[in-house]
Amino acid sequence: MKRRLMEFIRCPACLGSRIPGLRALAARIPYRHGTGPFSMTGDLYDRFATPIERRYSKADALKLLQDAGLQPLAVANDRGWMVAGVKPVPVGAYAAA
Repeated sequence: MKRRLMEFIRCPACLGSRIPGLRALAARIPYRHGTGPFSMTGDLYDRFATPIERRYSKADALKLLQDAGLQPLAVANDRGWMVAGVKPVPVGAYAAA
């Protein structure tokens, strides 16, 4: 039962993406990234079956990155906030010996 319910969640986005007048609306529906009727089962199970789930705002996600000593490269809101960063290179780290 859970599996069918989880897959039902993405049906409006799947159908709306095929109708030209509804594509913009379908792009804003959560869990729109599934590729087939049962492609989302693992992803949705991982999200909703965990005993503790944390959701972050954009500012909180960037703070986590910066608190880890990383410089932000990219920020995206797709399947939740995602941030990518790099470890800064110390000044003079590549100086010739």
